[in-house]
Amino acid sequence: MERELSVAPRPARRALAREGFFISPDGQVALVEDSHIAAAVVDPERFGWTRETVEKAFRQHSEARFCEGAAREEILRGVLAAGWIRLRRGGNRGWAVEFDRLDCGVARRLRAWARAVLRGTPEWIEMDRQAPVRLHGLADGYGAVTDVGGLAEQEMTLYLQTGGVDGSERPISR
Repeated sequence: MERELSVAPRPARRALAREGFFISPDGQVALVEDSHIAAAVVDPERFGWTRETVEKAFRQHSEARFCEGAAREEILRGVLAAGWIRLRRGGNRGWAVEFDRLDCGVARRLRAWARAVLRGTPEWIEMDRQAPVRLHGLADGYGAVTDVGGLAEQEMTLYLQTGGVDGSERPISR
């Protein structure tokens, strides 16, 4: 007598819609459960801050914790200055990506992230390879728009300013 195998149905992966991520300086990708500022306030040590420094920023700006104001801006700028990358999926608008300065390390981490979200996990996946990705360097003023597929597969199209007066650029190597 043959036994019938019972296989539990695998839950369907959901497409990314409004999720946020942080990418650490060493390339670890962390899904943000609530908001980026909440992640930094709840676990400031992870981002190179202390609870006292976070509380001081909110007091200095006379704002409540988790508030979307000047203290949030100060804290998130500090997190990015420490080498973190902030990413947010904004529905049909695609991805907003913020970092301190574009350099080879940031470019490599963004490429690895794009590949990872297209591959997905058992719970989620980026279904739209053409989802826009708006890149913004806070300290260096870098700005560009590409798409997730372009970040994942093509030769890196991001450029670093050499800092020369002539404004020449060089491609970021893989």
